[in-house]
Amino acid sequence: MIGRKSLKPTIIKRSFSNKLLDGSKKIKIRPIVVAQDDNDNINLDGIYSYMNAYDPIKDCYKEIETPSWFRSTEPVDVSIIVPMYKSNVFIRELINSWSFDCKYTYEIIFVDDDCPVDSTNFVFDAINNRKDEIKKPIGKIIKNLVNKGYGQACNTGAVVAKGKYLIFLNADTKVTTGWIEPIIDLLKEEKVGIVGNLQLKNNSTFIDSAGSEWCWRKKLFTHIGNHSYKKNQLTNPFTVDNAPKDLLEVSEREMVTGCCFGIKADLFEYVGGFNPNFKIGYWEDTDLCLTVRELGYKVMYQPNSRIYHVSGHSGAGSHVFYDHNVKYFMNKWVKSHRINDLLFSEGDKNPEPPVKTILLKRKMSHGDTLMLTSILPALKKKYKNCKIYCSVRFSEEVVLSSPDCDQFINLDQILDLKFDLFYNLDGCNENRPSVNMMKCYAEAVGVKVEDCGFNMKTTIMPNVELPKEYIVIHPGSSDWAGRSWQQKNFFEISQRLLDSGENVVLVGKYTERELIPCTLDLRVKANVEQLAWIMKNAKAFVGIDSFPMHVAQAVDLPGVAFFGSVDPACILHNKKMKPVRAEHLPCIGCHNKQKMQARATFTCDIGTQECIKFITADIMWKEICKLLEDIKNENNCVLG
Repeated sequence: MIGRKSLKPTIIKRSFSNKLLDGSKKIKIRPIVVAQDDNDNINLDGIYSYMNAYDPIKDCYKEIETPSWFRSTEPVDVSIIVPMYKSNVFIRELINSWSFDCKYTYEIIFVDDDCPVDSTNFVFDAINNRKDEIKKPIGKIIKNLVNKGYGQACNTGAVVAKGKYLIFLNADTKVTTGWIEPIIDLLKEEKVGIVGNLQLKNNSTFIDSAGSEWCWRKKLFTHIGNHSYKKNQLTNPFTVDNAPKDLLEVSEREMVTGCCFGIKADLFEYVGGFNPNFKIGYWEDTDLCLTVRELGYKVMYQPNSRIYHVSGHSGAGSHVFYDHNVKYFMNKWVKSHRINDLLFSEGDKNPEPPVKTILLKRKMSHGDTLMLTSILPALKKKYKNCKIYCSVRFSEEVVLSSPDCDQFINLDQILDLKFDLFYNLDGCNENRPSVNMMKCYAEAVGVKVEDCGFNMKTTIMPNVELPKEYIVIHPGSSDWAGRSWQQKNFFEISQRLLDSGENVVLVGKYTERELIPCTLDLRVKANVEQLAWIMKNAKAFVGIDSFPMHVAQAVDLPGVAFFGSVDPACILHNKKMKPVRAEHLPCIGCHNKQKMQARATFTCDIGTQECIKFITADIMWKEICKLLEDIKNENNCVLG
């Protein structure tokens, strides 16, 4: 944290906190979805940005030095985030309209999105003119080093926010007395995820937006009270005086505009904030509203909160990336038919044809690719009789081990392939690394986690006779910090199992050929389907968080796995796999805090890798004995 007396502009990488809605942990970001062109073919020339996952490492910012009477550091009820671009004139009017009295504690975070004309001086000058009215520190000024657009500027503000609730507010607005309280009061309801307000055209009583509703004819959301009302187009906007009664009542909406809305901070973190795959040019607020509603939360309209809005001052609607965003949105929500269940009117009919072909892309690694196959049966259930093509790197045999994968596709074959949907899952769980991986994939493609699962093909290894009963050990190693359990410990565990009368079968790869006592050494000898066969016939699994552990989970094999620095909640989906890690260390989960393109941490944060040293062979052996006892008792119950 930057000290108040010695403030210096400091570049900080984006990092949300780790708390989650259901009590587990989480983090952020959304997967990439690629749209087709009019010929139903992917247009690689026009959408390279879709093909590569967004890289938030480049998304850095600095905090502008401000005096202690202004800079807030304490937790507050509400963080109000104001993104700015070409806003130097408007921001003064916004600050001048502000009433600092509120029943909730709050902070204002101004985010200069690399403006052509530096907005930070205008902010501070306007705030400084009202210094005598400010009773305690009230905000921060942040500057993005690169212009990223509305959504990413808001995400930057959320990184430094201290509030339990977030309100995003356009810079080209003027607020009215008491506008904050109605939003937060409504957000406190459990099922409410987002709350928008009544927005009036600048210095008038004409309605700019009373929420938004989908129009199939235009294929976009239109502002209620301004452009439409109950799905009918308006010639002229309503005023507050002649508006229908229901436009002045609290009600649920399909969507509310990003000009001003509030959201629970933990929910915003869970979904990954504004989808970073939308570029400058609108639609990111629409995507966020639908994402939240797809999770079961309500998007509400609160007319008792009112602001004035000057529309379109930043010129984002005419930006070169506007068409990019439209195609992205249409593919993710419309062509996929995911929008169908999120529209209120029964008369709304999606004119898009049924989804018959889906292409999934996942670059690496083997374990993540295997986890990808868990969503295939859910996609098959959702889209009847569809064909699923998978394009992965290094892991062709992994996806082909699933009977639900109809064909493996090389990237250079994509131009010749016709498909209805393309989901690029690179960065899916990396960008939300503290959310369970299966949940990340399921939410990325809009299927239910309970419909996900595995049905791995198995192949018998020729000329290999497995023991009648055996335990599989994967004495894995990794150059990632906190991921490798010492080989001497595996030696000791294996010897103890052999001494107690158990058979031990070793699996693994060529880099893990340490001398380990065993009954049968099958390292480097089994392919994916053969590994599944070995696991399916085993009594238990012992090893590290690894591809063989994923296979053990997939075939429902009970086991004990060393997790070291990794949070098992983001990896495990089968309760039969028992994680072992040093729970007491504050740095645990360091890999889960890494952002996309940097999740492979090769250096320990504290330099000692205590997460490895703390887990001794005795600790692991204790958990293995518990597991074997549970298996024995379960078998006795079956026999009894």
